[in-house]
Amino acid sequence: MSIAASIVLYKNEPGQVHFVLKSLAESKVDVQVYIIDNSPQPVDLDPGFLPSAHYIKTKKNIGFGAAHNLAIEKSLDSGTKYHLVLNPDVYFSPGVIEELHEYMEAHPDVGNIMPLVCYPDGNNQYLAKLLPTPGHLAIRLFHRFIPASLVAKVNRKYELQDLSLDRPVQVAALSGCFMFLRCRALREAGLFDERFFLYFEDFDLIRRINSRYKVIYYPKVSIKHHFERASRKNLHAFLCHLASGVKYFNKWGWRRDEQRKLINQKVLKDITRSRIEAVQDWKARLKAKVHRNNIGSMAIISNQAFAMINFRGSLIRDLVQRGIRVYALTPNYSQEFREKIKRLGAEPVDYPLDRAGINPFVDIIDMVRLTEILARLKPDAVLCNFIKPVIYGSWAAKKAGVPNIFSMISGLGYMFTDSPGNDFLKKPFFKKIVCTMYKSALSSNQKVFFHNPDDLAGFVNQDIVDLDKSVRTFGSGVDLNYFRMAPVVNHNEVVFLLAARLLVEKGIKEYAQAAAIIRKKYPDARFLLLGGTDINPAGLQEEEVQNWVKKGLIEWPGQVDDVRPWLKKCSVYVLPSWREGTPRSTLEAMAAGRPIITTDVPGCRETILVDPQDKRVPVQGRNEIIFGKNGLMVPVRDPKSLARAMEYLIKNREIIPEMGRQSRLMAEDFYDVKKVNAVILREMGI
Repeated sequence: MSIAASIVLYKNEPGQVHFVLKSLAESKVDVQVYIIDNSPQPVDLDPGFLPSAHYIKTKKNIGFGAAHNLAIEKSLDSGTKYHLVLNPDVYFSPGVIEELHEYMEAHPDVGNIMPLVCYPDGNNQYLAKLLPTPGHLAIRLFHRFIPASLVAKVNRKYELQDLSLDRPVQVAALSGCFMFLRCRALREAGLFDERFFLYFEDFDLIRRINSRYKVIYYPKVSIKHHFERASRKNLHAFLCHLASGVKYFNKWGWRRDEQRKLINQKVLKDITRSRIEAVQDWKARLKAKVHRNNIGSMAIISNQAFAMINFRGSLIRDLVQRGIRVYALTPNYSQEFREKIKRLGAEPVDYPLDRAGINPFVDIIDMVRLTEILARLKPDAVLCNFIKPVIYGSWAAKKAGVPNIFSMISGLGYMFTDSPGNDFLKKPFFKKIVCTMYKSALSSNQKVFFHNPDDLAGFVNQDIVDLDKSVRTFGSGVDLNYFRMAPVVNHNEVVFLLAARLLVEKGIKEYAQAAAIIRKKYPDARFLLLGGTDINPAGLQEEEVQNWVKKGLIEWPGQVDDVRPWLKKCSVYVLPSWREGTPRSTLEAMAAGRPIITTDVPGCRETILVDPQDKRVPVQGRNEIIFGKNGLMVPVRDPKSLARAMEYLIKNREIIPEMGRQSRLMAEDFYDVKKVNAVILREMGI
């Protein structure tokens, strides 16, 4: 027998049970049915309705999970491939089980699947969920005493109410009213935990399965479920729900549950990406004409002149070529950068900004002055870049009456980068404040551009910005004519290069530590470091860098005006950053035809084209190195893994040219600045 099903009864109306038995009987696949009756007196069922069903009468009410276990054990003993857990108050049309069975057969990595579950009137019950937190339990049980708007907001996220219904999707948890389970998954994960008499036994089992197999919500077919919500009507059921919730969180953790956090975050990001794809598909099918804004002038607001020229120089040229007057606003212009901005065709404008300061009174005064500047310039649009210009620039532009406001999220910055230690600026309280400021500022934006899908998904999932105004770009792009493919000069000498501001979170220390490991075994290997010190709180001290130079670990020319000669000298580009938007330095190295070694973190992982065969570099230990067509990805903050990746390319230096060629091809396909700017200008309506 391929499929078995179990139904647990407790004082159910026979007519209600007949609906689910009829659904099973009309299925085109054979299903061995087990009916476990927990009722004090047997439920009066028509024995001729499904004569093949096995009826088991328990001596007492042993609970939902324990009763189903009686049938599941029989399925496992008989070698049944799938076991279907059903509530007695569900029913469905012919073809449902067949389609779910077909999907399970085609996807052996799926441990449980559930269809769309609807009320009898056809409305969605939203039974695909995140893993619950104690807060969710409190809202479920005490919703009468909580503002309805808050309940609705929490449930929208917890119940995944924005989930697309046009495709299967991997989720964190599914309801126990209909569980199509793979018996192999049950053998590995275990059966229902019988300590849960009623409620939470489904979450507990799904969580154990989820650690080994995928849990899939399959909305292409649907079932009907009466859904009594007994704990909202019956004191005994309410207390049982509460007691089971306490047992569940005692088992898995109340506040500290890192596994729950990671699973829920992954599900939310995957769902957001699915929604983004759906919106993009819809736009492609619609083929509507792009709305043209009447933009004759634009103010681009950045936090420093170097960043304005380096990251927005090409965009400024494109805007000027379209006849748009561009004001380039940055603090503290030097005469050199002022002239460079003028050569791009823009007008340099100074404005006050304490880039690394955290004094709110200074920031408010600076924002007022920025508002006055924008009111005087009267631009038709503003484009804000980096965290302070995005927040204060958006507020100032709205106050100044600028009709079109856009922002570029090119990374989340120091405060949002996970790191060891106890930095008070990275505490949840401060992050919450900044997220609230972001949400307020971006509410007035027409479009918000994100450099990587992780940041976009994070902002959407936290309700900071609406999906329909969010646009993913491939970083800031790279000028493929300026950064040309350059062959590796010396195959006998492997030269590694890292170019970045000297910040701890750029992975500079890990780079130096890896260099120390490598140079003990390969003294001819060279390690170049480009970049100057920075006022950022995570900035390195010059003395520490000079100490590495004295030890012979690295060569440090400092800040350079043109990185191209250094790219020609190197064999491999390295960026072990802790988090990025999309790193411009890596894009430049890719355009120059250099293999990349980087970390498996947001922003960086997008620069490695992972091999479809998912090959892995053989390494010792648990931290694996991911092998891509154009380079290698290593775990973050792991100098030993970084050194192993470097050693792999030293030992296999013959693959460096081909990896470099793949980097160039990837830059041409995705990161060409002309393609990136075309997306930005189209979304702006220019």
